[in-house]
Amino acid sequence: MLVDPIDGSRNAVHGIPFYGTSLAIVAVASVRDLYLASIINLVNSDAVWSEKGNYAFCRGNSMRGHTGEEFSFVAFEASTPSRDSSPIMPLLSAANKVRSMGATARDLAYVACGAVSVFAAASASRSFDFAGGYLLIKESGSTITDLQGNQLVTLDLKLKGTMSLLAAGNIGLHKKALALLHR
Repeated sequence: MLVDPIDGSRNAVHGIPFYGTSLAIVAVASVRDLYLASIINLVNSDAVWSEKGNYAFCRGNSMRGHTGEEFSFVAFEASTPSRDSSPIMPLLSAANKVRSMGATARDLAYVACGAVSVFAAASASRSFDFAGGYLLIKESGSTITDLQGNQLVTLDLKLKGTMSLLAAGNIGLHKKALALLHR
């Protein structure tokens, strides 16, 4: 089991009401073995959950990622802005709206439910930060890789395992985001 008891802990410490708890249940120790996930908003108690092969849900309704082909709302993580912003700047520049909300699992949940078109993190995200969101993304029909476009399925879920992330509501948006990041 991977648990992030306070995803967005810096937000919580500073009184910013955007944080939650992320839970992911894994059979063995790789991303492909994730089979149950839940992300709970600790501010208003909303919860999203997913079971492998059984879609992703919010308030009992199945979730689907953003269906459009434009970057209407892009969220990002830049733990060290001087280092982490420049690799994703082409994507941020192409977006209609951009936000850095500071809670990776919750950001991924918003991609899964279609509220966020694309999420990018050049910062090294820890496996317990994204494991629950990963399953939500996959079960909602959305797409997630690292910033180079490499699939995460063989990634071992280690406490110190980290990687960049690029999640999009659909494959077309993901391809467009990768093209922007690597032009």
